[in-house]
Amino acid sequence: MFHIVSDLQLSYLDPALDQHNLSKIPEYIILTGNNSKQNKRTMLYAEALAQKYQNSKIVFNYGILEMSNAEYYKIQDGFRLHINDFKRSPKNLYYPKGVCLGEYDFYCAVGWPTFTNEDNFLNFISKVCIISAFDEHLYIDDIFITEKFHRYLTLDEIKKLADNEKEQIKIWLSNNLDKQKILISSLGNQSSHILGDNFRVFEGLDLSNITWICGSKEDFIGEQNGCKIVSLPGGNRTRYLNNNFTLLD
Repeated sequence: MFHIVSDLQLSYLDPALDQHNLSKIPEYIILTGNNSKQNKRTMLYAEALAQKYQNSKIVFNYGILEMSNAEYYKIQDGFRLHINDFKRSPKNLYYPKGVCLGEYDFYCAVGWPTFTNEDNFLNFISKVCIISAFDEHLYIDDIFITEKFHRYLTLDEIKKLADNEKEQIKIWLSNNLDKQKILISSLGNQSSHILGDNFRVFEGLDLSNITWICGSKEDFIGEQNGCKIVSLPGGNRTRYLNNNFTLLD
C-alpha cells in the first residue's frame, strides 16, 4: 500500500498536519516534493513521518519549492549527504536514485522542465527564484553595489539541468533489475500552478511500462503513452493506493 504526499507548501512554523496521523499504515510513504519553501521544514516533516511510522519506507524527494532562493546544488548535495551518507536520519528514510526498496526500483528527480518560449520561463522564474551562484561583489559602471549578489538560473542553465537529468534517468531505465520501476519527480506535466503553460517534463524520454509519481495541484491517475501517471497533492487529504496504484476507500 502507498500513501503519496506532495505540494503541501508548509510555512516554517506551520504545525503538523493530519497526515501525521494515518488511519492505515502503508508500506511506502512517497514525498514527491514542493512541501515547503524552507528545506529544513520539509526535512523535519519527512523525519517526523519516518520516526512515527517506523515500519513504513519513507521515500523522500525535494522539489522546486525547496530550492526557492537557494542554490540548487547545495540543496541537492545537502539532502543526499544527510540521508545517504551521514546517516543522521531515521533508517527508514530514503532518497533513492536507482535503489530497490522491496519489489520496486525507485528514482527521485526534480523534473526540470523544457520551456517552449522565454516568456513562459520568465513566468516560472518570477515564482521560484533558484540561485545558481553568489557573486561576492557586484559592480555596475564601476560603482560598488553589494557584496552578495544572487544570480538566478537562466533559461540555458535550466535546459542543461533538464538534459542532464534526462540522461541520468535514461541510464536508470536501461538497467533491468526485474523490479517495477517508479519514477518520482516534484514536477510533472500537470504542474501548471508553478510552471505556467507551454512546457514539458522529461520531454523525449520513453517512460512506457513504468509508474511516474509526480507533484501537482490536481488529482490525476491515468495512463499516457504506456506510462502510469499518479498525481495526488497533499493538503488536508489522506489517501491510500494499492500496489496497482488504484485508490482505496
